[in-house]
Amino acid sequence: MKISYNWLKQYIDIDLTAEQVAESLTLTGLEVEEIEHIGSNFNGIVVGEVLSVRPHENADRLTVCTMNAGTGTNLQIICGAPNVRAGQKVPVAMVGSVLPIKLEDGSNLVIRKAKIRGVASEGMICAEDELGLGDDHSGIMVLSPDIEPGTLAAVTGHPLKLPDNPSAGHTSTIADRIDISIENPDKCYRYVGMMVENVTVGPSPDWLQNRLRAIGLRPINNVVDVTNYVMYEFGQPLHAFDYERISGKTIVVKDYNREIPFTTLDDSERNVPAGAIFICDGDKPVAIGGIMGGINSEIADTTSTVFIESASFNPVSVRKTSKSLTLQTDSSYRFERGVDPNITRIAAARCADLIAEISGGTIIDGTTDVYPNEIKPLQVNLRPSFLKRILGTEIETDTVTAILQRLGFQPDNKGTVIECLVPTFRPDVTMEIDLVEEVARIYNYNNIPTTGRIAFSKPSLLPKEETFQALLRDTAKAMGFQEIYTNSLLPDQVAATFTDADHLLSTLNPISKDQSLLRPTLGYGFLKTVAYNFNRLAEGVRLFELGNIFTKTGNGTYHQGIREEAVLLLGVAGQRSREHWTSPAADYTVHDLKSAFEAIARKLRLHFEQDVTENRINYTCSGMARPAYYGELNVPALQGLYYQNDVLTYKPVPKYPPFDFDFAVIVSNTVAAGDLESVTRKEAGPLLSSLDVFDIFEGNPLQDNEKSVAFRLRFIDDDKTLTIKDVQAIIGKILGKLEKMYNAKLRSQ
Repeated sequence: MKISYNWLKQYIDIDLTAEQVAESLTLTGLEVEEIEHIGSNFNGIVVGEVLSVRPHENADRLTVCTMNAGTGTNLQIICGAPNVRAGQKVPVAMVGSVLPIKLEDGSNLVIRKAKIRGVASEGMICAEDELGLGDDHSGIMVLSPDIEPGTLAAVTGHPLKLPDNPSAGHTSTIADRIDISIENPDKCYRYVGMMVENVTVGPSPDWLQNRLRAIGLRPINNVVDVTNYVMYEFGQPLHAFDYERISGKTIVVKDYNREIPFTTLDDSERNVPAGAIFICDGDKPVAIGGIMGGINSEIADTTSTVFIESASFNPVSVRKTSKSLTLQTDSSYRFERGVDPNITRIAAARCADLIAEISGGTIIDGTTDVYPNEIKPLQVNLRPSFLKRILGTEIETDTVTAILQRLGFQPDNKGTVIECLVPTFRPDVTMEIDLVEEVARIYNYNNIPTTGRIAFSKPSLLPKEETFQALLRDTAKAMGFQEIYTNSLLPDQVAATFTDADHLLSTLNPISKDQSLLRPTLGYGFLKTVAYNFNRLAEGVRLFELGNIFTKTGNGTYHQGIREEAVLLLGVAGQRSREHWTSPAADYTVHDLKSAFEAIARKLRLHFEQDVTENRINYTCSGMARPAYYGELNVPALQGLYYQNDVLTYKPVPKYPPFDFDFAVIVSNTVAAGDLESVTRKEAGPLLSSLDVFDIFEGNPLQDNEKSVAFRLRFIDDDKTLTIKDVQAIIGKILGKLEKMYNAKLRSQ
């Protein structure tokens, strides 16, 4: 963005050079990339008056102009522009002047006396591009006939002088001339309209054209130029309509649920997507809200009454439409980043005043202002003690309040705290630390001592969530797993593979059709990573990811009925070990994954029980040339269990030897071994140290409907050496319970 130094001086009384202003802005966080001196090479460029024009005797497309350049003697200049006329005021490059036109050798063009087709020429009448003031080379630059030969305010301490706005005080409406309504206030926060009648559309005065050229804009006409000028003054995009071309004298802000063909001001027909915000009259759309107007209501040379739009649109809606149309304008650029709704009325009044002044029009009394949900200033408090602790130096409270006042924060010093009302044009200021930054940058960082000791408070411990997740990461890495980070968005066609369609969540503004759903699992990212590695000849992978998944838990709107939770994924795929002379190659199996999860549980000091299913292990594999296995653990659930057992207790090494005892029972093959294990563990009592199912057998000599389940138990007593009699008493209790519940019989062979 370019800023005119002379334009700034219109609003702030400053006695600094452009270089000093640039340095001050940079120190406050607004980096100035370069200073461009417009007209610095204009020595010898004067205003000349064309006294007469006659055809060149030796060239059809050249004219011989007699010029008054203020030298006391008329000059003869040959000109090839088609628009040169007697009586015009034009820029003239005198002999010896240097123009910003690069020659082949890299030097600038120097104007010299010359003969062109046998006729002497004593200078040059210039076009815009030849002076570096624009890119127009269609003709010479014609001058006016009556021409005679924010943050910066806070930095300098001088008050900000806003333009006079006599129209801003109007309170009556213009409902008798036009009716305005907003159908979707979520996409259009505010819409202000004003009108100027009896305007004469034509070129803008030189001062306005020069201001626009200085910031890189091309002048169009006095009405459009004013809307652009005020946009740069206030940061508020505006649009001007030809009032007579508004059907029904009605403006409706709305969106459509279908694609709408629309021809924009650049004469391009565009298919505007469903959901885009439109400005419509009684019959048709006349502008794409926040982006560009339509050719069907543009300002023409015959326009006599202008309707001025000053509105505030939803940034997300404007960004989505702009991206879909691949159309970015000065207006959309600003709306995408947020425009203060509370400045729309002031900007509209300023625009109406300038149009009336420049075009000779008259402002129709009143302003139509539709503002469904007014945005109020936010209150943020600043403690001087907090400011001192962060900056490491004490700034007088009066100085702090003065800085905040100049920035528009309306500070109210309550002694131990300064209450500030944050202006709505500063949505970036929401916390106390934001106010500290504002004070520091205006106070000037160079004024803050670098040798002082900053009294930071004692650093707090990491939240339990972060500490626990770091433990999970370290444990997975110690087992040889590599961490991956995958996209949290999934394509439509694969998301339903992992969960029911009713549980899927879609984004409001998808990046693309392939990234429109929030992931209900980390599995897709894992499988995609496995495929990526296999395609690059990786032999085997051990991967983990710790990330959030998203599921819908009900029919609530917005946040209601939506669950976001952290999940730990462990996955293996491919070759576990390469072929060796001592052993063949081996691939990862589901058992490798199971052992990894068991290691996680042991690290977290979690006591778990295995559900033995007698070789019936269920898992799915789809669309893979090689099997891949993954599993997920709910991190909040693990964390809750971990911190329940976060107190470590010391247990000495047993003094007395363990006593191992094996037995097997015969039960119906419909009885789960896991159920038998649970009963055995419960009945074994506190002396039980470990319990394993080491064998399950079916076949001769057992009946067809029977099976044998064998257990190995280890007992330890901290106070004495166990005897066979002690253990047999416990085993008898176990067998009695198993017989009672499952008709189990002790197997003798």
